[in-house]
Amino acid sequence: MVLMSNLKKLKELKAFLKSLTAYKGLSIYMTSLIDEIKAIELAEETGLDIDDAIQYAVALSIEAYAILSFDKDFDNLKVPRKEPTQIIGEKDF
Repeated sequence: MVLMSNLKKLKELKAFLKSLTAYKGLSIYMTSLIDEIKAIELAEETGLDIDDAIQYAVALSIEAYAILSFDKDFDNLKVPRKEPTQIIGEKDF
C-alpha cells in the first residue's frame, strides 16, 4: 500500500484491495496495539522497516508456517520466507 501510494497509484490500489474480497480462504488480521509495539521491538532487533516488522510480528503471533513474499528482507528470520512457486502443491500451507 505504501509503495503504490508513493507511486500515486491510488486507483490501482483501491482496485487491488477490492479484489481481495474474492480470494477464497483469505482472512484479514487486524493488528492490536500489542502487535504494533512488538513490531517496533522487532524492527529494532532485526533491522526490518516498520511495514515488514508488522508482517513479521503477526506471523510470529499466529505461528505462521511461512511468510509468502518475494521480499528477501524476510530471509533468515524465525518464520521462513517462501515464494509463491515454492508452495504450489503443498498441502499444509
